Formats: sequence, structure tokens, C-alpha cells
Amino acid sequence: PRLSIDVELFDINAQNYNTPVSSKPYIQLNGVDTIEVIPVRSTDLPLTLRQEGITVSLTWNSGKLEVKPFITLQHTRMKNYAPYINTPDAGTPDAAQNNIYSGIGTNVTLNSTPASFGGASVNYTPTSKININISAYYYSSQTYYHLSNIVFNDGIRGIDHIPAKFILNATIAYRVAKGLNFFCSGKNILNDGSREFFRTDAVPFMLLGGMHYEF
Repeated sequence: PRLSIDVELFDINAQNYNTPVSSKPYIQLNGVDTIEVIPVRSTDLPLTLRQEGITVSLTWNSGKLEVKPFITLQHTRMKNYAPYINTPDAGTPDAAQNNIYSGIGTNVTLNSTPASFGGASVNYTPTSKININISAYYYSSQTYYHLSNIVFNDGIRGIDHIPAKFILNATIAYRVAKGLNFFCSGKNILNDGSREFFRTDAVPFMLLGGMHYEF
């Protein structure tokens, strides 16, 4: 048997996020009409993100059996974040106090990324014709904030609480002849119906079968 271990450390710094922002309104004359224009311009935000973490992965191989687990632990913080999309001189209510610069100096944990993520794959070949593969992954709970949360700003819309999730899949393949395989796969075997991403549909257990031919 052979065993290998890989360890990866990462430190990610991100900035120069850009989004359409409401800015100072102005009056424009068009013939006899007076038009108030509220410009919306792409603007760099003062927001910066820093994500630090570690990934550990193992590979164990004994010929017919190969096992490959991994785990990632991470922590993400955001600085200078404000839940507004307007400048201080915009025409929105309380713009001078509530604007893209209102969060200058803040430093908080970002909960919309999982603090832990991991999984494993197990590949077993009992004979030259049969292959069994089991794979699984897990991630911790998250609270995702969509842009619409800033638009409505009511503490409800644009927020999705995504629970921790464990997904198990399995596939059995049988080689009939060289290049020709029949397979049967079970996806989400535990039938976890919770969402994985913001407002996506639940994906139930699925049983799939078919054939694969390689020329």
C-alpha cells in the first residue's frame, strides 16, 4: 500500500470590487421639460476580503482499492463593508450617513462561505470487469446575502440560510468488452433535499443508468 499526504495553506486578499452605485442627482433641460437625472455608475467599493485556510488531502492506494479524503478549513473576513449602493451625495434618504463608505474601519467575519468543506472518494476494482466508486462531500452552514438584500434592506429578502449538507453518491460499472461499459449511479443517496446555493431548487435522490463506449 502507498500513502501520500498533501497540505496546502492559502491566504487570499481580494479588493477592487465594483458595482452600479447611485450618485448625485442633477437637473437636465430638454426643451420645455425639466428632468431630474439620478445617475447610476459602476464604482469601486472600499470593501476588501481576506480568506485564510488550510487544505489537507490524503491518497491511499493498495492496488484494487484507492481512498482519497480531503478537508478544507477556512476563515473569511471583510473590511470596510456597508450594505448600501449609493454615494454620500446621492438623492436617497439619509445618504450622507448610509452610503458605500459607511463601513470604513469595520472588520467582521463573512458567513456566506463555509468554514469547513471536505469529502472523500473510494474506488474499488474487485475484478478487471467491475468498478465500484463511492464519493461524498460535506460543507458547514452558511448565510448567503444576495444583492437584492441591499435593494430591499428589510432583513428578509435577499437572505438565504443554507444548512450544513452531506451528499453521498455511488456508481457501479461493468465492462462488457473493451471500451464498452454499463453503469448504474445513485446521486444524493441520503435524499437530502436542502438547497446548496442561493434560492436554488432542491435536488432529490436520483437513480441513473446507461452505457459508455470509447472508440
